Amino acid sequence: MKFQTFFTSISAGFDSLVSKIENHQAVADVTIKEVGAAAAQVQGQRRVQQKRKAKQEEQIQVLTRNCELWRMRALQNREQDREKALICLQSLKRDEAQLVRVKEIHEQTGTLIANLDQRLRDIESKLLDLQNQRATLSARSVSNKVNGIADCASDLNGVDQVFERWEMSVSSDEYVSQAFVPSHDTLDQEFRREENREALLAELDGLRADGLGVGDDDVKREHKEM
Repeated sequence: MKFQTFFTSISAGFDSLVSKIENHQAVADVTIKEVGAAAAQVQGQRRVQQKRKAKQEEQIQVLTRNCELWRMRALQNREQDREKALICLQSLKRDEAQLVRVKEIHEQTGTLIANLDQRLRDIESKLLDLQNQRATLSARSVSNKVNGIADCASDLNGVDQVFERWEMSVSSDEYVSQAFVPSHDTLDQEFRREENREALLAELDGLRADGLGVGDDDVKREHKEM
């Protein structure tokens, strides 16, 4: 029961260590993913603004050409048809005003793109920093986990000693038990001693019977009674 509790405690501590490492890595992964999503969002906004800027540049070119055209028409009709020249001048003023507005928007779009570029660089720099930190901490976490396993192995040395002492005790009991078990040689010697004793007794009885006198009936009778 004590061993089971001991191993359960070690296992629980190790699982807790791994869980903490995995939790930190999971949080780091989520953070990196969110920062990466923010970078992607900024890149999307930047592409949209670049497209708008391209369209604004096209509008500026068209309006610039129109302004030149209306100016030329107004000059051409200034002497011949002043009413037409006035209409051309009005169109020129209209396109010039629109050109000013488009240029202002174009400038604002350029500023926005520059801000998005800077923001994107900051996010990408932060993303790279987080990835490097994650790689570093992950490597350190693995190292700590390995050290933790080594510590657990060191703690288990005491358990190994317990089993070694147990094995020594069992081996000692086996040796003592074997010492009291008669071997085949010992048993053979006992049989031989008994057989020799019986042979000697038989020989002894024969000697006593042969040593009695033929006419000595009393002795013979006494011997038989014995």
